[in-house]
Amino acid sequence: MNNKISVKKITDKNYKINFNLYNQFIDNTLIDEFNLICMLFNLNKDHFIEGSINTINENENNKCIFVLVKPICKEFGFCQRYIYLNLERSFKDRESNILGLPLNDVKFLPLQFHSYLNNDSIVKTPIEKLEFKINRSKNNIIEIEITFSLDSTFYHFPMFETLIKSFLKRIFRNLQQAYMLIK
Repeated sequence: MNNKISVKKITDKNYKINFNLYNQFIDNTLIDEFNLICMLFNLNKDHFIEGSINTINENENNKCIFVLVKPICKEFGFCQRYIYLNLERSFKDRESNILGLPLNDVKFLPLQFHSYLNNDSIVKTPIEKLEFKINRSKNNIIEIEITFSLDSTFYHFPMFETLIKSFLKRIFRNLQQAYMLIK
């Protein structure tokens, strides 16, 4: 079982994350991908303040997600950020794919989060596209590949590579460890 979490820069604003989730006690085909995403945010409350994942138009394969991220590098003048994405899931054999694209329409967002979208001190995370590939072809192992692209508003500073890799490895390590303990 490989516990390694790989975070690689593919091109200037494109990144890839690979890791596995292992659990010898549960059937990995019974795990819902959206529940894994919720678990990821709930396990990392030291980085995420609050959030919501909601079904769009009663389609269980189409959800919107909103997450308010705790301020990072505020001492350097960076604004607090939020993630607001439309997530669409598709399946093929034992693999599922989730495509996440930015949302701006508040109609899918619970009322308590509307004020964040109109607050000048809280800005959207510069995610242009987010893709999850979740492979369940091996017993007890879920292989996950996440790719994401940052949009033109992204400001790259010298320590970004180190900070983002450390941050992503930490939050996915928490998911790995918690998933292993589920019985």
